[in-house]
Amino acid sequence: MSGKQGEYLKGIIGTGEGEGAHEEGIQPVLDRPRRPNAILSRTNSIERLASGELRQVTEMRLDPARCRIWRGNARRYEMLNEVACSDLIDSIVADGGQKISAIVRRVQDDPEHEFEVIVGTRRHWTISWLRKNNYPDMIFIARLENLDDEAAFRLADLENRARKDVSDLERAWNYKLALTSYYGGRQKAMAERLKITPGWLSKMLTVADLPTEIIEAFPALDSIALNVGYEIACALGTKRRAEILKIAADIRTEQASLRINGTTLIDGRKVSARLLAAPTPKLRQDPLQIKRAGRTITSLVSKTRSAMTIRIHNPADLNNADIGEAVAQLVKTVMEH
Repeated sequence: MSGKQGEYLKGIIGTGEGEGAHEEGIQPVLDRPRRPNAILSRTNSIERLASGELRQVTEMRLDPARCRIWRGNARRYEMLNEVACSDLIDSIVADGGQKISAIVRRVQDDPEHEFEVIVGTRRHWTISWLRKNNYPDMIFIARLENLDDEAAFRLADLENRARKDVSDLERAWNYKLALTSYYGGRQKAMAERLKITPGWLSKMLTVADLPTEIIEAFPALDSIALNVGYEIACALGTKRRAEILKIAADIRTEQASLRINGTTLIDGRKVSARLLAAPTPKLRQDPLQIKRAGRTITSLVSKTRSAMTIRIHNPADLNNADIGEAVAQLVKTVMEH
């Protein structure tokens, strides 16, 4: 090959930095000039899009007011504010606009909205806030996807797992909603689709059932960690429930007073420690006994986790019906303690 031929081929093939060089599977054409090669590359790409080998991504510049928030997202939009989004506000202002696209899908039969935000709730809130606060030209950047609800949930969940600003409790509520909405109540099927263990999913669903009285004792949702929330939820299923709820009521009163005074709230670790320190109620100090006409029929001698010992007083003077009724009443009384 002559020097001129080598230079000619080098000019056609390039160094891997020319137009079309990053299209996977597209080979340089040696016997055609550079421009036809670019046209062929585009034609090839179109054919691959049509075949499904490549997927075209549509990124749009949107007015955030035309976008609503998908109800299946774990993040509570109403809890977003200038403080919670301060880092994102500063970042978008410094960058001159939004750099990371949100993900939306089209909606039907909603005259006020054209799109629904699947991923990027904070970005949507921040752009909306900036447009109202000295940056009216800020645009909401989003990628359009065609997703059903279950696929939207899985996509949003993947992003939320990597974000610290979505609390464990919010995700637990989101999982509980998804279980009935998209998976027909089948925990195993849901775990398989999300690629998580059934045990971990069960733990999340247990935390989702924490009563409001407990949640309101904490300073914020993100102060209820998954493991602590699960431990409290399990404790509520024991005889300690009444004591735990009583302590929670006391803490709520204290927190309300601290808020009024502008004082630092009791942090989550201290709240959980106080709740979990609730004692197990003990049996009455006086002997449990069942009496008839002032006469003791039966009484409790001792009780363990697996058994209880009962004394029948003067059984020879009693009929079987009286004994059976008294014993049943005693057992019920013991179990209620």
